[in-house]
Amino acid sequence: MKVNHFLAPLRAMGCFLAAVVASASVSAQVKWDLATGYPESSFHVQNLREFARDVDARTNGQVSITVHSGGTLVKAPDVRQAVIDGKVAAGEVFGPSLSAIHPVFSLDAIPFLATTYPAARKLWQLARPLAEKKAAAQGFAMLYSVPWPPQGMFSAKEIRTVGDLQLMNMRENSPSVRKLAEALGAKPVLVETPDLVSAVQSEKVSLVFTSAAQGVDTKMWEKLPWFYQTNAWLPRNAVIINKKALDALAPEQRDALIRAAGAAEERGWQLSEQNARDTLKSLKDNGAKVGLMDASLRSRLDKIGTSLSGDALKRADPELLQVLSSYVSIR
Repeated sequence: MKVNHFLAPLRAMGCFLAAVVASASVSAQVKWDLATGYPESSFHVQNLREFARDVDARTNGQVSITVHSGGTLVKAPDVRQAVIDGKVAAGEVFGPSLSAIHPVFSLDAIPFLATTYPAARKLWQLARPLAEKKAAAQGFAMLYSVPWPPQGMFSAKEIRTVGDLQLMNMRENSPSVRKLAEALGAKPVLVETPDLVSAVQSEKVSLVFTSAAQGVDTKMWEKLPWFYQTNAWLPRNAVIINKKALDALAPEQRDALIRAAGAAEERGWQLSEQNARDTLKSLKDNGAKVGLMDASLRSRLDKIGTSLSGDALKRADPELLQVLSSYVSIR
C-alpha cells in the first residue's frame, strides 16, 4: 500500500510528461503550403524559400512551409481567394491586385507617386496599418511586402518626344495605368500579367510599363527593344496568410513566424535593389537599347503623376486620405 502511495506522484508526473510530448507532437505537425504564381527564377520566390527555411529554423521544425512556385498549386489570379478560403495556408500576390478590397492596396501602383526605394518604403510604412486592418476583415493577414524594381518603359520603337507615344498600343492592368495611357495619348489595351508575354510576342501591345526584372524574365527585348528608366512606380508583392491558420499557432510559433516575416521583408527590399542593378545590366548585355528621355517627356510624365496623385486624394475615404496626406506632407 505504501508502494502505491509512493508511485502515485510518479504516475501523475508520467501523465503530465505524456501530455507535454503529445502537445509538442501536435505542434510539430504544422505543415503549410504557400502558393505563388511567380517562377523559380524570381528573386521574390528565392526570398520565399529563404523565409520558409527561416521559419523552420526559428520554430525548431515545428512549422514547415512548402513553397509552390510558377502557379503549380494555385494559379496566380486565384491565390488570394485560395488563402481566404483556407485551401492553402499562405500565398504571394501582386499587391495592387488586392485593390478590389480597398484602394490602400494599390497606392504603390499610382504612377509617379513614389519613384524611389526610400519613398516607396515610407509609403508602405504609412499604409501598412490600414492594409492590415482591411486584410483582417477579409480573413487574411499581411506577413510581408516587397517591391519590384522601379517600373520602366519598354517600347517597340525609339521614343524621342511625347508625340511619339500617340496611338501606340499600351498595356494597362489597372485604372491608374489606364489613365496614364490616356494622358500620354496612347491606346490602353487591357493585358493581365499571365497574358503579358503572349501579348508582347503577338504584337498586341507595343508599349509596356514594367520593371527591368520582368523584362529579363520575359525576354521583352525580342519585340520591344527600347527601354527607358522612367522610375514610374514600385509595385509590391504581398505575402499573405489565412488568419485562422495564423491564430491557431502556439504563441511562440506565431512570434517566430512574424520575426521571420520581418527578416524576409528587409532581405526582400535589399534583393529588389540588387535585382534592379543586375537586370538593367542584363538588358544591355542582351542587346536592349537603353534610351534617354527627352526633357519634354520627363516633364509630361511628372505632370501626369501630379494629376493622378491629386485624383487619388479626391477619391480617398477618410482613412486613406490620412495615409496619403501624411505621405505627401513628408515626400
